[in-house]
Amino acid sequence: SNTAPALVAAASVASAAATATADELPTLRERVEGGALRLPGYSVETSDVYYPKTFAGVWECRSSTVAVEAPCGNALFGGNRTFERAKAEVGTSLMYSTRFRYAGPTNNVVVADRAYNIESICRATMGANAVLDVPRSEDPNELAFILSPEGAEGQLYRADLKVVGRHSEVGETTGDSLLSFDVCEVVRQVVSAANPANPASIGTPRPNRPPLIKDIETTTLYRQISPDCIVASQKTLSFLVPDPNQDPAMAGYIVRVAQGRAVDVRTYDVVYRRVRE
Repeated sequence: SNTAPALVAAASVASAAATATADELPTLRERVEGGALRLPGYSVETSDVYYPKTFAGVWECRSSTVAVEAPCGNALFGGNRTFERAKAEVGTSLMYSTRFRYAGPTNNVVVADRAYNIESICRATMGANAVLDVPRSEDPNELAFILSPEGAEGQLYRADLKVVGRHSEVGETTGDSLLSFDVCEVVRQVVSAANPANPASIGTPRPNRPPLIKDIETTTLYRQISPDCIVASQKTLSFLVPDPNQDPAMAGYIVRVAQGRAVDVRTYDVVYRRVRE
């Protein structure tokens, strides 16, 4: 269980480790199973995540929601209605496609095709026509998307993603797995109203709608159990970032109530089945 008492101590270790090196931090499995609620303090340790070469290819993914938590209360999660909608997803599954590809000067390392993967998830969660544009960047640590989610009444949004922390580990191989690989990334996500006349630019938000800024930590524990099947446990933690343009009272409320803790915690079981090399 991810709340096993024997591992809860990992949370307090992580909260005191903001300036610690990776060697001094709990393992990624300890973070996931120990219920850590604060950012781990990883720097961007490598220019990208380098996955096992057996990951290369296109995979069909089934992501099943296992748990949804609001550690700082429903208000900071997004309100009672938002929390109840999220809780209703427990026990349901989402299907999307994931691609890992060869990269590097000699095509000798395997990385996630970030634009493809995020676009695939956005279409699965927001609607088939939700992604209007993906301004291309050569930097794997920075991505942007122009979105028109279903139900948003035509409102366009620009989502800017910047990796601010990254760490990976080769995990322990158990009897039924070929390999184990664990990875954590922290992404600064800024969602702004987009200008319909020029969606690639950031629109001028209304005074009561400043950009929504979050740090999102995603930790995934992969186990490859056959050449064509990978199973993973995934946990996301969302942290609100007070913005200078925000209502000072709300910014103060975030700081006072959250106290550096995640406001939205979700756990998933993910099964990857190979479609093609």
